[in-house]
Amino acid sequence: MKSTQEDFLRIISNYQGIIHKVNLIYFKSATDREDNFQEVVYQLWRSFPLLKDKDRMSSWIYAVAIL
Repeated sequence: MKSTQEDFLRIISNYQGIIHKVNLIYFKSATDREDNFQEVVYQLWRSFPLLKDKDRMSSWIYAVAIL
């Protein structure tokens, strides 16, 4: 489990810019952007075990961020 958490945190660290860019487009308020960032990370964590194609990481993050 620890390696899964470490992998996930590394992915979020590497790809958090995607979430921030989407949030800048959709939310004017900094508070709303922060809230949505947390929600997106939560949704990514929940779906992380189902991710089969690690090569499509940015597409997966973008898809979750715009939902």
